[in-house]
Amino acid sequence: MFTGIIEEVGEIQSIKKGANSAVITIKANTVLGDLHLGDSVALNGVCLTATSIGKNNYSVDVMHETLRRTNLGELKSGSKVNLERAMAANGRFGGHIVAGHVDGTGTISSMKKDDNAVWITIDTSAAILKYIISKGSITIDGVSLTVAKVDNKSFAVSVIPHTGQNTTLLDKKPGDTVNLENDMVGKYVEKLLQYGSIPAEEEEGTTEKTGITMDFLIQNVQTSYEQQQQAWQDSYSSLQHMFEATSQALTHSDRVCQHLSSQVDSLRAQVESLSRNVSRLMR
Repeated sequence: MFTGIIEEVGEIQSIKKGANSAVITIKANTVLGDLHLGDSVALNGVCLTATSIGKNNYSVDVMHETLRRTNLGELKSGSKVNLERAMAANGRFGGHIVAGHVDGTGTISSMKKDDNAVWITIDTSAAILKYIISKGSITIDGVSLTVAKVDNKSFAVSVIPHTGQNTTLLDKKPGDTVNLENDMVGKYVEKLLQYGSIPAEEEEGTTEKTGITMDFLIQNVQTSYEQQQQAWQDSYSSLQHMFEATSQALTHSDRVCQHLSSQVDSLRAQVESLSRNVSRLMR
């Protein structure tokens, strides 16, 4: 897992192309610090495994699917690339959850300076745009950025000076291709909602729909509401019974107090009468 916070800009040293694959060697410095064989490094947002490590470079294997889905096939010797090691368990989560599994590519349609920032607008497919929301996160060539604008054909981000200086984004120009990875939360939500419309596995011997559907959600929300309403009614009834019991106890206590007061008055009268009789006898 990555965060989209680029650690350094590396340089492509060599590319050995196969029929539908490639071995890429990258010059680097920072990411080599604690890199081991088999470790993952995001290269322009693509999670790739280090297959060999040298003093100032490392190599990765790129398969056909990766070349087809990303812009790595456009790289050449000398190309600058964004690099990020997998996030350490004790690291800061400075960007957002980035898997390094690119969803597709987009094409830069414009780059406009706005004081100290640069607006980059990117055209992409509807399949990617449907997961992009204003103020949401998007990974562009491995860089975690906040979406500032989005419409039915493109989206835009604003790149601050620090990001521009420490990534390859501002080296791009209109017409260049960039790798895009959507925030995975939206994809999981969509999958869960769609899951209920898919027939159960054939080996289960049924075509009954399973999983989460809108009807399922509505039914369970309604059931939950009814259960909560019943709980509130039960609590109200319980409180009402407690109030009535307390009121009865207070009424009984008041009667007891009145009776005791009457007894005290009677006793006081008897004491006064006895006192008068004693006084007469003493004379």
